[in-house]
Amino acid sequence: MTCIFIHVVIIFPGEKCVPTPKIAFFVTRTSRFGPVQQDTNIEFDKVFLNQGQSFDEHASQFVCKINGTYVFNAHMLGQENQNAFVMIMLNEQPRIPLHGDKRSGFGVASNTVIFQLVEGDKVYLRLKKDSAISNDSSTFSGYLIYVDDP
Repeated sequence: MTCIFIHVVIIFPGEKCVPTPKIAFFVTRTSRFGPVQQDTNIEFDKVFLNQGQSFDEHASQFVCKINGTYVFNAHMLGQENQNAFVMIMLNEQPRIPLHGDKRSGFGVASNTVIFQLVEGDKVYLRLKKDSAISNDSSTFSGYLIYVDDP
């Protein structure tokens, strides 16, 4: 059975049709990181996608340019016999934890969060003290769901 969905937008006279900006990023690391001696922001050095240029490659963080609602995904693979404790951060505030437990050999951690952001907000990942992550199996991504009404 095939389903067909039709999306209809009605624009009334005098209204403007404004397309949704394309904001999306997907990054990873090319080398192992940790274990760290103190809480440390994770640097991502391989950028696969950076539509809208909202992922700051030098600071390794998403910087909101357009007020709206965004979704972020983080997936971490711990190094062998090392914990991978990671926090999704919003403007220096820890928001959502990820934990890959070393008891499984290579701990895996994933989480997804939806934030309503305003221009200038920053979202990034922080590796907690004594934690370690692997290379390209650790990824960070995000995208704009919709723009806030002005």
